[in-house]
Amino acid sequence: GEFLNSRLYNVTAVANGAEGLREIMKDPFDFIICDMMMPQVGGEMFYWAVVRMRPAAGLRFIFITGHQSDPKIQSFFNRINATVLIKPFPLDALSAAIREVTEKLR
Repeated sequence: GEFLNSRLYNVTAVANGAEGLREIMKDPFDFIICDMMMPQVGGEMFYWAVVRMRPAAGLRFIFITGHQSDPKIQSFFNRINATVLIKPFPLDALSAAIREVTEKLR
C-alpha cells in the first residue's frame, strides 16, 4: 500500500474476496491487485465474479502468485491473457504490471 500511495494512487485493501466484491461494486478502480490464494474466494473465482458484475474490470487485474507452476493456474492465466507477478517480486515489477494494465485499457 505504501509504495502505491507514494505514487499518488488511492489504495483500498481488503481481507478477502467477499470484501473485494463489495468494494468493486462501489468503485470500478483503475487496477485490481489480486492474490490467487485468498481466504474464502480464490483469485480465479474472484475474477469471474467481478467480471460478471463489471465486465470492463476484467482488463484491470494484476494477479500475484507463488504457484505459477500449477497447471490449473497457468491455464487460467493463459485463457484470460493475465498480467501476472510471481512472488516475491521487486516493486519495479509492480510498476511495470501497472503500465501493462494501463496499455490494455487503451
